[in-house]
Amino acid sequence: MTAMTYHLEAILRLAFVVQRYGLEINGGAERLCRLLAENLRPHCQSVTVFTTCAKDYNCWENAYPPGRDMIAGVEVLRFPLSRQRHPTMFNALYDVLTYNTLFSLGFNETVVDGESSFDAIFYSKQRQKALLDKQPLLRHYDSLDSSLIPKLESAWMQAQGPISSELNDYIERAKDKYDAFFFVCYNYATTFTNIHRVGPKAVLIPTFHKEVCITFSLFQKMMERVCHFVFLTKEEQALAHFCFPQIKDRPQTCVALGVETDLKPRSRRLLDEIGLGDLPYFIYIGRVDKAKGCDSMIESFLAYKKQYQTKAKLVLVGKIEFELTKHPDIIALGFVEEDVKTTLLAYSLALILPSVHESLSIAVLEAFAQKKCVVVTAKSDVLKSHVVLSGGGLCYQDNEELLQALSQVENEPEHVANMGQKGFLYVQKNYSWEHVVKTYLDIAASLAANQKRSWWSKIQAACSSSRHSSNS
Repeated sequence: MTAMTYHLEAILRLAFVVQRYGLEINGGAERLCRLLAENLRPHCQSVTVFTTCAKDYNCWENAYPPGRDMIAGVEVLRFPLSRQRHPTMFNALYDVLTYNTLFSLGFNETVVDGESSFDAIFYSKQRQKALLDKQPLLRHYDSLDSSLIPKLESAWMQAQGPISSELNDYIERAKDKYDAFFFVCYNYATTFTNIHRVGPKAVLIPTFHKEVCITFSLFQKMMERVCHFVFLTKEEQALAHFCFPQIKDRPQTCVALGVETDLKPRSRRLLDEIGLGDLPYFIYIGRVDKAKGCDSMIESFLAYKKQYQTKAKLVLVGKIEFELTKHPDIIALGFVEEDVKTTLLAYSLALILPSVHESLSIAVLEAFAQKKCVVVTAKSDVLKSHVVLSGGGLCYQDNEELLQALSQVENEPEHVANMGQKGFLYVQKNYSWEHVVKTYLDIAASLAANQKRSWWSKIQAACSSSRHSSNS
């Protein structure tokens, strides 16, 4: 890197654009954004987050007051939502577009060779039946006029949201004040409607995972407007290259985030306050949502309790997004402070993570940081990779294997402790903030240097043109 680039690092002005932002928002992408912003702030002239006033992604209601806020030294600019999400409209549009994708590729197609294994996740008879049960009118579906697809995708993006015209206008006006804009999440309107506004300053942290909307054609054009891609894992990068082959030769970096490995838990008295006492428990951390596989996880855990006659409980940490089964051994705590979460992890048997839709999983890395093993679904390439590379946990393919894994965790403490230690070493080696911060500063400084060189070239060209005119 040139001396010019290093000099720029001290005066960099960075912007992050994300759909929601706040201490109590525990979505993975939003938390990633917050951790990056807070750790980059001491090394830059300024770090500003552009976001909306929303807390709940299901409805996009204005919950925070609009205007300027300061969180951990980071300037946060919140803008009001222009409209709320209508779940019925949104779900109907998504179902039609999903069905069109399935229909066009063939329901029986389950190609599993190499990259095409992505198809098998979606294009199945099971997915077809689920959609038909949900939207009976699709039984009369043949195929959509291809000219309608872009219009339906555009309508879906508007329904997806969040829509804030004031946010869009402000980014347009303020774009020259910042050296780089980091857009977090590819599939929200905060990214889609603004990434073209900032030109050569656009960096995308897409958080890709296997979902049908990644196949929508409107994202193909959006990718052409990105100047630099940041992928959290090699698995995410491979998925991106499969879905968007045109970006393979574009500037891109694979880097995740840093994880603190020296956080100390509070005393076990906290467990008494929660009602756990000395009882063993498994823990889930994240959005408690059916889309994350939490309903099937709870069902499987209760089956485990019945089959193995264990005293273990299941603790859920994160916002509850659906009505839970009422059971004395399911303890839903909702949002908790960071030190409480660290303490709950430290004294747990293991972290369970059933979500297929992961581009990194901060929860797994934080569990490793507390020397805890993890039990994760093998259907997520990212989660499986963490376990395989670290040796820090167990993967399961189905309900039976999940029950066996939970029993193994309870009954083989030495092996479990060994897995936890391996996970700790994996995080210590691969997820240092020093490396992450330097990588992001390098990206931003490179963009800023390119802009400086571009401006200098234009000035030189203008001066040369002026001298030529004078001489003639």
